[in-house]
This record gives sequence, C-alpha cells and structure tokens, in this order.
Amino acid sequence: MNLFHLNSLVQNLPEFRKICSTLVKKAGRKTALNLPEPAYSIFAASIHDVLRCPVLFLSAHPEVAKRRYEQMRSWVQDESSIYYFPEIDLLASTMAVDPLVNSERLRILSLLTSPHAGDNAEQKPPFIIASALSLASRSIGSSDLMASSLEINWGFKIKQSALLEKLQSIGYEYDVVVEVPGTFGKRGGIVDIFPSGREQPVRIEFFGDEVDSIREYDSRTQRSLSNLPSVNISPAKELAVAGKANLLVYLPRETVLILDDILQI
Repeated sequence: MNLFHLNSLVQNLPEFRKICSTLVKKAGRKTALNLPEPAYSIFAASIHDVLRCPVLFLSAHPEVAKRRYEQMRSWVQDESSIYYFPEIDLLASTMAVDPLVNSERLRILSLLTSPHAGDNAEQKPPFIIASALSLASRSIGSSDLMASSLEINWGFKIKQSALLEKLQSIGYEYDVVVEVPGTFGKRGGIVDIFPSGREQPVRIEFFGDEVDSIREYDSRTQRSLSNLPSVNISPAKELAVAGKANLLVYLPRETVLILDDILQI
C-alpha cells in the first residue's frame, strides 16, 4: 500500500521544516537523523520529496539498509526513483560476484553518470539506500565507466567480430542462451546481449556491417517486447577494471546524505 499521501502530515511539522531549512543552507548537505524507528522512512522520503535533489540514505548494516529500503518504498510517490545499492563480498573475485548484484550496482552508477540525472521535471532525482559495506568496495571510476560503455543505434556501423571483441573486453561472456546480465550470444547476423542494468536482453540484427534493428525481448519466452532506437551497453563487471572509486564520488554535489545509526557507521 502506498502511503505517499500521508507525507504532508510530516512536512507540516516545525521539526521537519527546520531540518529542510538547515539542509538548504548547508554547502555540503548531510544530516544525521535521531528518530524513533517508525519515523525514519517517512522523514527521509519527505526530505527527498520536498528538496527534489538526490538523497543517499546510509545505514551501518546491510540488514538494516534492506529493511529501510522496503519501508521507504511505501512512502515515495514513484517507486522507480528509489534504489537499493547492493553489497558485494570484499574478498570475492570478479567471477564470484552475483551477476544480478553486479548489474544493479552498475545500473545505479550508470544512472548517476548521466548528465541529466534528476534534471528531468518528469523524473524524480534518485533516492538511494545503501549500507556502509556497499560503499567499502572499490568500483570503476565514472570516467572509465563512460569510456568503456558503448552506444549502439539504428544504422550504427561495426563489424560483428569487432562488436564481440568489444563485449569481451568489457567483461561480457559468451553463452548459447542469453538469460542473465553480462552475457551475449551470436547466431548468423543476430547478436543477443544482456546489458548490465537492463531488465531484459536486446537482440541486434545486422545487415552486413550495419545495425538493421534493435529489439528488447523476453529472456524466458524469446518473444520480442519492443523496438528500440538505441541501447547503451555498459561494462558487465564492476570489478573488471580496477578502480579507486565508490558510490560517493558518483553523487552530485547537491546530494543529501542521511546517516542512519550513525554511531555504528
């Protein structure tokens, strides 16, 4: 059940208005909330709604962060604007990272590299919930992420062999059936790719060395879902490129950082 319509009750409280006023005045916005457990979600969601800027809600422990995420989904107007930035095992090798976790992390990082992220009046700025552990792992830098990504559109000219080499160079693996993010396959003049961050794979059909069509399809039924004018293919493995960055360096300057259970972070 969506409870967004109740946010106005909190937004009219003097305490809430004071918090927002303080955040607006600060150059580097951040605040530590010291609230009863049930109040965290509605206060954080209301801050995101009123200030209309990116928000990072940081908890000390993954289990707390996941609980906050589930709670806050009920308090935001549009669930597509709220994200959980998942953790990875700091000792895991590139091959051991869950491809779905890897894909979701890259989806959020790619969103934050967009020059218009959150600027669209019809799109809410991102509201990200994360744990301290998810920030502890080093990631690919934003410049490397953009440089490694590939934009393919109708009429794009590239040899299929060159495309396959590019995919392998940014961490994609060949598979007979493309069902999970970070894999690709080839049959004749068709190349199937499951880009990181997408919910479904795409099918690229070539006419010679030119892209003739791009279609999103259901990985289970193999049926086409929609035609796409273009598709962005970001690296398949976050750890494929050694980096010194983390989520914090991707966040715009105006991001509000809300610290949960601050004494444990």
